[in-house]
Amino acid sequence: MDSVAYQAESRPHVTFVINSCGITGRQKTERGKLWLTALIGRRAKKKGESDMAVFTVNGQKVEPARNQKLLRFLRDELHLTSVKDGCSEGACGTCHVLVDGVAMKACIPTLSMMDGRSILTVEGFSDEEKELYAYAFAEAGAVQCGFCTPGCIMSATEILNAKREFSDDEIRKLMSGHLCRCTGYENILRAVKKTMLRRLGKNEEADAI
Repeated sequence: MDSVAYQAESRPHVTFVINSCGITGRQKTERGKLWLTALIGRRAKKKGESDMAVFTVNGQKVEPARNQKLLRFLRDELHLTSVKDGCSEGACGTCHVLVDGVAMKACIPTLSMMDGRSILTVEGFSDEEKELYAYAFAEAGAVQCGFCTPGCIMSATEILNAKREFSDDEIRKLMSGHLCRCTGYENILRAVKKTMLRRLGKNEEADAI
């Protein structure tokens, strides 16, 4: 058993947060390290530094005045409304953001756990990235009400940043933390696969899906 798994199992509250944030399978070790660092040992503050967390959101440094859930801070104070509040308990996946490049549900962690982290939401994407996803999701029929779409896109971004081709089964597993009541999951799978292929320069294959 690796040290991350051991530490998580010996601390039930850590295991709960890791599981709630969608930490399963492929990146359990990477995500476990991220959350164990946040939960067990925050970065030591230098003399004179504020006790509050300091981190970046879409490349901009933020210093929140009070501790609260990451989801509420992003939506209510930064007005980043792509981060949806679907359940507030880590079940639906609509609030996914990237934390240091790893897709996480924003309704679980507090701001104190984000100290020193880099957070990305859909609003932080380049226009080219937004257009790429918009075209693929519309083409695949993967958007109806659109409520779950930003969260799906954030998880897809973590996958696509690996810059390799994933199988259908791999994509299904990696996107399994999202609930959608409109489109059916196959259309979302097609949209992610189209985006993946186009980012790899395989435009003809993407068009054929």
